[in-house]
Amino acid sequence: MAGATATATAGALAGCLGASTADEGQDPNTGRETTATPDPGSLASYGVPQTVCEEEIRSNPGIPAVVDPAFAADWSGIGAGTYGPLDAETPVVGIERAGVTRAYPVSVLTRHEVVNDTLGGPLLVTYCPLCDSGLVAERRVNGEPTTFHVTGLL
Repeated sequence: MAGATATATAGALAGCLGASTADEGQDPNTGRETTATPDPGSLASYGVPQTVCEEEIRSNPGIPAVVDPAFAADWSGIGAGTYGPLDAETPVVGIERAGVTRAYPVSVLTRHEVVNDTLGGPLLVTYCPLCDSGLVAERRVNGEPTTFHVTGLL
């Protein structure tokens, strides 16, 4: 496991240290010719990096992820406030696990984009306001519960 982590870390850092991502066969940082030619159908052939630097992942676009969501039995006592009215017509991203349901209002997701929750295990709820789509997944990486944040990178 430690060897795999070290290999993955070294691979991830390769993009920061000058690994080639250009399709001209040159390292974009050093200008030296590389021996690897990207597959014409790969993202590298379009100049898209195959790795991302850790500092890019940790960028802060000013969008705070929700790391400890609060829930109530109903929304009747919540007024217009910051997130608008919460009523039976409010669009939500919903999930049901083992008979327990939760609703994440789109008005909240639009402002935060990422919710780290626990419902039958670590749960990740994401929302993209640009394409109006939500996703619910288990928030584990290599079997470990992980806290996700917003990078601002599309």
